[in-house]
Amino acid sequence: MRMINLCWIILVFIFIVGCAEIDDKDIVDDSDEGYDNLDLDDDFFSESDSVDSSGSDSTSDDSETSGTTDDCEAGWKCISNNKMVYLNDDCSFGEKKDCLTLCENNTCRPAKVCDVGFKCINDEMFGYQKEDCSWIKKKECEAGCEKGDCVEVDPNATVEEDVEETVDEEEESTPVVNFEQLNIGEEITLEDMPVSLYIIESGRVKITIDGKNSNWLAEGESFARSGLTITVEEILFQEYGIKAISYSVG
Repeated sequence: MRMINLCWIILVFIFIVGCAEIDDKDIVDDSDEGYDNLDLDDDFFSESDSVDSSGSDSTSDDSETSGTTDDCEAGWKCISNNKMVYLNDDCSFGEKKDCLTLCENNTCRPAKVCDVGFKCINDEMFGYQKEDCSWIKKKECEAGCEKGDCVEVDPNATVEEDVEETVDEEEESTPVVNFEQLNIGEEITLEDMPVSLYIIESGRVKITIDGKNSNWLAEGESFARSGLTITVEEILFQEYGIKAISYSVG
């Protein structure tokens, strides 16, 4: 009987120990399952990992362009080999002047400077040379010209005085007459009639008055129609620049 009781006691002990091991395993499994189901916060990932989909067009201002004006660069302009005109900043023409030498690159080429005085122009002619190397008071020497004078001819004071008076007269300024200008492509109205340039070339021009074209006109020539007479005073022509005329009405 004691043996039977002892066997039961051993079986109960084994059963209790086995149940305890099963409970320990269940505890470990529950903790692992809880870690796997951890609910992470929405801010766990850095905002730097997100993609910025917003954008702005910063070049819209760059596409704006500034308006242009029709202003001209004021200054003297060559209109022929020996003439210049002053172009105002509003593209109108002002004073005009002649070049004693050649007009190039919108300036008069510097003239050669000579010593003034009576000299032999050549072996047979005598005269007075000015600073710009031009000659005045020229005369022929019957016996030839040597050493700055006509042979056997003495210059007198009267001749010298005449030279001085002539130089002074030439140095006096000549008043500048500014006429009206008419540009190619421009139409004006004179005495209730339309007037324009039909065609312009170097040294000649055709004008149109009330629908009638003139023949070729040079400087100083006129064209009349229906009582209106236009005289071409100057032709201002550059191949790739100014194309206009100065005119008078009469």
